[in-house]
Amino acid sequence: MRIVDLLERDAALYPQRTAVAVDGGASVAFAELRDRVRRLATGLESAGVGPGDRVALMADNGLVFFDVYLAVAYLGAAAVPLNTQLTDPELAFILSNAEPTLTLAASGYAQRLEAIGSTGPVVDADGDAYAELMASAPFTDLDRATEDDTALIIYTSGTTGRPKGVCLTQRGLAFNGLTMALVQRFRPDDVFLSTTPLYHAATGTRVCSMLADGQTHVVLRS
Repeated sequence: MRIVDLLERDAALYPQRTAVAVDGGASVAFAELRDRVRRLATGLESAGVGPGDRVALMADNGLVFFDVYLAVAYLGAAAVPLNTQLTDPELAFILSNAEPTLTLAASGYAQRLEAIGSTGPVVDADGDAYAELMASAPFTDLDRATEDDTALIIYTSGTTGRPKGVCLTQRGLAFNGLTMALVQRFRPDDVFLSTTPLYHAATGTRVCSMLADGQTHVVLRS
């Protein structure tokens, strides 16, 4: 079981149901989310992202988290969300440790990350370059990723030392979502509200809980 399998299933079963709604912003249905994620996967592949690579992301809450988390999963790559509250030295360590092939950053953060120095190019997630990635043809190699591929790397707070990247696999994320749906008795018509940053493990992994039962995920910007 992979998280991309959950997305494909939801797009087939609930194509017109709202998947993500951003407070004061865009909303997308499951079929639309799958299509835009597949296009971004192709765009990222053309930018040099492949199996085992890492794509860093720094942004405030928004649709871009769902796009990136799921697009890299199709490629067998991993998303590395960056805490927007970190200092420059803290970000520099994580970037040097994660060695992302590509970094996506909202306009307010792109120049900062370029100044810090990432191992790969920094793409403005609000600019034309990101729009070009999203304009690619849909990704079709649906069997590329495996259950054991790392799909998400969450860095710890580093309370007792340097932050450590915790690697979460496709299978682990998928079954975490399915387990949460079972234990909390989620139903497809439930709505989940995210009030915390999507770069945090507590909310980021909820992306998979949403996919487990075809729920609508409402995201507060701040």
